[in-house]
Amino acid sequence: MIEHYDALRAVKTYLSCLVSSDHQAIVSLYAKDAWIEDPVGSDILRGRDAITTFYQQAVQMVDGAELTGDIRVAGDEVAFPFEVTAASGSGTMSIQIIDVFHFNGEGKVDSMRAFWGQCNIKL
Repeated sequence: MIEHYDALRAVKTYLSCLVSSDHQAIVSLYAKDAWIEDPVGSDILRGRDAITTFYQQAVQMVDGAELTGDIRVAGDEVAFPFEVTAASGSGTMSIQIIDVFHFNGEGKVDSMRAFWGQCNIKL
């Protein structure tokens, strides 16, 4: 079971690295055989190479990322609401997201699901 402190540290690292464009530090949070679904309903990306490519592109767009509520730790999972701000063609946009990380026995994220859709984007 993931400890609250370790889950909080992973979430804070994740958000700060989104802002600092440190995709390598984000990828280091993941297990080698991890998968992500961002957003839920899109194709699942599996493995280190796919996750690295995803975050190399994602961090380039992020101007800000901060928690919008408390994180929730239950068993080996953490859910957390946050907002990403990013430059868009007409200014700045924000996306309200809830991510769910599942941790393996070594404390690495082995799956991530991001819950957001068009109705969560504000221009």
